[in-house]
Amino acid sequence: MNDKSKNKISEQMFWNLLDSSPIPYIYVDPKLEILRLNVSFQSAFGYSEEDFSSLDGFWHLAFPSKIDYEWATKTWIQNFQLITTDHKNQTPVEFEINCKDQSKKIVSVNFSILEEESPAPYIIILSDITQIKIQQEKDRRNTQLLEASQSIAKVGGWEVDVDSGELFWTNETYQIHDLDPTKFDPLVDSAIDFYLPDSQTKIKTAIDKAIQDCVGYDLELELNTAKNRQIFVRSTCEVTEFEGKSKKLTGIFQDITDQKQKEALIKNLLNEKEMILKEVHHRIKNNMNTISSLLDMQAHHIQNQEIRTILADAVSRIHSMMVLYDKLYLSKNQNSVSLKEYLPTLLTEIIRIFSSNKSIELVLDIDDLVLTPRYLSPMGIMLNELITNSLKYAFRSRSGGKIFVEAKQSNIGIYFSYSDDGPGYPDFTIIDKSNGFGFTLIRLIAKQLRTDINFREKSGRTEVILEFPCSDLR
Repeated sequence: MNDKSKNKISEQMFWNLLDSSPIPYIYVDPKLEILRLNVSFQSAFGYSEEDFSSLDGFWHLAFPSKIDYEWATKTWIQNFQLITTDHKNQTPVEFEINCKDQSKKIVSVNFSILEEESPAPYIIILSDITQIKIQQEKDRRNTQLLEASQSIAKVGGWEVDVDSGELFWTNETYQIHDLDPTKFDPLVDSAIDFYLPDSQTKIKTAIDKAIQDCVGYDLELELNTAKNRQIFVRSTCEVTEFEGKSKKLTGIFQDITDQKQKEALIKNLLNEKEMILKEVHHRIKNNMNTISSLLDMQAHHIQNQEIRTILADAVSRIHSMMVLYDKLYLSKNQNSVSLKEYLPTLLTEIIRIFSSNKSIELVLDIDDLVLTPRYLSPMGIMLNELITNSLKYAFRSRSGGKIFVEAKQSNIGIYFSYSDDGPGYPDFTIIDKSNGFGFTLIRLIAKQLRTDINFREKSGRTEVILEFPCSDLR
């Protein structure tokens, strides 16, 4: 086989090699005329040898902007000159290329020369790095966003390699400690030194347990920063283990000083509010007690029995309100009281004051329903009216009797019934139409509770029934 045939075979092998490469190639002569575009180039960018015959034609298509065209041509020619004189491959250069379908691709361009031939042609290798650059941009933005989020939230990260003892801090962890990342190399012992004595003991114990028992922690601690600022921090730890042994400790480090200060402020404000509220209840109760005493004194100086009875009723109503304030004052939650606690106390107190030594037995069936004063107060006034009515009329000629009170949760809200074992009423309409102050007040209370008063006969007793909706039932 002669040399000409050998050269032809070698050339064909070279072209086959270019065409089989998954990387786009441009093969040009020293005058920058296109000799060959491999298959991968045509597939990647959509251009064929019919679209241009020289690199300049390619540049006009690939870089349609005048500024991009001028910069690209200048850069490519400089690289050709350098590899021609130095015979060394140059550092790859990144370009954004306009494809035939008008899409954009970012490529890393390498320039090479075939020194075996003279004059030597050039090979331009265009590696598509579009997805790599997109991912790099995502990673950059994620990192930037993460660092910004950490800075805003004052949350840093840390990690310890248990075997080597190497400690890594994120930038925000340095910031929290008032340290310069370029001037401080964190070690576990030096990091612990920032904590106040009590916190040092806690963190040392927690780290030992994390390493020995693979148990993480979540602690609130106090430390002095490098600038001697005393702050509160939250330090958490999760353990990565292998075959039952701790390999890595990872956690967050958060400055919670503002949060702790706000919590302390809120706690002080709540304590002040509680003290003020108790003082208000106490003063209101004292004022009601004063009014009650004045009315009671006035009643003793009046001969007219009807007026004395009216004043006594007023005193009774005030006492029912005082019982409510007592319950609110003593309750852990001063915004609500259980019916099971409130109603028996109220009933006993009213009977004690106004029963005139009669023996009254209370028969109660009351659920443990927690209500606010919005409902408790009208219910207390209503009970006061019903009991005083029983004491006046049902037990007038008797030494005692029974009072039945039921308060249950129903589908509507609260089911309430009251009765005594007195003679009852022969005609319910008489009660319903009564113009007496007591029943007038009860009807007003029923209206306030968004319901009506009902009466029924039960086991020989006249039962007063109210069933009303309750929005704050707990």
